Amino acid sequence: MSLFNRCALLFLAAVFPLAAQVAPTSVSDFAFAPTDDEGYTQAWNVDFRGKDVFLYITYVISNTGPGTWNNGVSVLLYRGGKSRTWTAEYSDKSLKAQPGSFGHKSGTSRIGFENGKLVLHAENPGGGASPKEALEIDLTLTPAGRGIQISGGKLEPRPGTFLRADIPITAAAGQLRMTVGGVTETIAGIGGMEAIWANKSPHSYAKRFLLARTFTADQGILLGGYFGTAGTEDFLLRYAIMQKGEVKSHGSVKKIEIQDSQPDGFSGYTVPTKVRYTLSDNCTLQEERKYFSGGFDVLGSVSALLRWVLRVFFARPYVMHYDASLTYACADAKPVTVIAQTSYYLINP
Repeated sequence: MSLFNRCALLFLAAVFPLAAQVAPTSVSDFAFAPTDDEGYTQAWNVDFRGKDVFLYITYVISNTGPGTWNNGVSVLLYRGGKSRTWTAEYSDKSLKAQPGSFGHKSGTSRIGFENGKLVLHAENPGGGASPKEALEIDLTLTPAGRGIQISGGKLEPRPGTFLRADIPITAAAGQLRMTVGGVTETIAGIGGMEAIWANKSPHSYAKRFLLARTFTADQGILLGGYFGTAGTEDFLLRYAIMQKGEVKSHGSVKKIEIQDSQPDGFSGYTVPTKVRYTLSDNCTLQEERKYFSGGFDVLGSVSALLRWVLRVFFARPYVMHYDASLTYACADAKPVTVIAQTSYYLINP
């Protein structure tokens, strides 16, 4: 089931521990690995950016869906200043996956890794903004190098829980073939993939998550983590600085200075627009939000049954993406500024 699990655990894609050691990782490290834990979820989140097009695709397998619905796919398409979402939820009978192997088929959609490339297909998931607007996409990502394991393996944010959240594809060249409402086009671009594996929902210890990332191999900046609920840690954010596929620096955020923020007209939340992060390597990272690049109201994108279930866990969940600039500055080097994607996963006010 797509967006229920996406809301419940997609947010974990940015959770990084303070003591983590960055290590190489690959797509095969996020093979299908089901557990019997209540709340088990795996999700594979794929980004693609082409000329005037932004796609965010989530494949998910879980045991938290209603009845036998345990897998699905959701797609966010942003272009021309408008967001469209498609969702599809499937029963366990439609799932074709082999434990220990990466890749699976969910209904009429599938994701896999073939000949060094990530290959995915999503077909008519939910009908989109109108039942007549069928969507079909075929996307291929060719990684520029190995991914990184910022989370350092399985984490235990609380006793009895575990999660792993890494970035198997940090930068990749992409080729998209997309058909919407019978109109087909081919688009070149860049992309990446994040993946999670967890057994509990994060709503008990986090109110919102942040993931800021680039998609180029020459200069990579990755920043992610969560802001805690009352009575928990104020925040937990990790970062990694990469050059030509090699990790040059990584660690934890020591201090956050929100220099400016504005109410977001789409969600109603107040979201930072300018933030300065002090890093553990005595450098700083300056984030400046540029403009909205896609998002959706999770409760408005699911069935009535799932909407009721979601309200048990979250007040007003939204997923929002922005184009932003990130400037990495150290005392002994010239500052580096890159274009990035900043994503906010808003769970509760």
